[in-house]
Amino acid sequence: MERTEEKNFGGVHGIRLTIALMVMIGIAVSAALFPLLGRGAADAEMLAVFEVDEYAQYPHVLRMVTPGATALETVRNFLIYLHYFYGYPFYALSGAVLLAAKPFIADFPNATRIIVSLLRLGVSVIPMILALAILTGLTTRFRSRFRSIALFLFLLSVPAVLTNHFWWHPDSLSFLFVVGVIWFLDRDAGRIGRFYYGAAAMTGVAIGTKYQGIYFALTIPLLLFQVVRSGQLPVRKALLHALGFVIVMALFVVIANPLLLLPQKRAKI
Repeated sequence: MERTEEKNFGGVHGIRLTIALMVMIGIAVSAALFPLLGRGAADAEMLAVFEVDEYAQYPHVLRMVTPGATALETVRNFLIYLHYFYGYPFYALSGAVLLAAKPFIADFPNATRIIVSLLRLGVSVIPMILALAILTGLTTRFRSRFRSIALFLFLLSVPAVLTNHFWWHPDSLSFLFVVGVIWFLDRDAGRIGRFYYGAAAMTGVAIGTKYQGIYFALTIPLLLFQVVRSGQLPVRKALLHALGFVIVMALFVVIANPLLLLPQKRAKI
């Protein structure tokens, strides 16, 4: 029986090969897109014409990676991002991308096209590809190489996905966090254990980034209702786990927006 399953599904080595092929496809897609990602970004003024949101975000991320007069001021520049429409994960990743690339950009911060291209790649393209790879795995379990690769390629070719690659925005990152919630709930499989609370944490980060975690407002109560109905948990314990989910979720909303702890910043957020 085990040999038959290994023959049909390829076993662990077959799954690893499928994942390796998907990684190669993701790298190839990223490389193919990169020369196109600088469109409409010759300078900051062009961003104001073609992508108003990017233009509003751009000076903030540049300031984040600008050295201060002291080490403390440099750290403060990175932490106090001042554009509180989106959570800190979006700006932290954006800043990390620029910090990694900055030594290799000769005319930083004037090389707007290359900077915006890197931001679109690191914050829009790669998180979306990773999210689609996870969705593919959740759907096929990587048991069929053909189905996994075909589904992955199909998801990569969806028009909304392709369009999203060409602007630097938190949508891909937020979508990745939402997919992360689904992954944790799938791993938990109704046991209401550590993966359940991992889903709570990821929901909080998704809410803190761009509110999409709110989509799960009915999912968790229905999940707990099913668990109680199946006799796996008594009502009292289910209610305690519901409260636990809310507490963990709220904690990670604050972690995703740490400036919520400061009264003077809380009102702006």
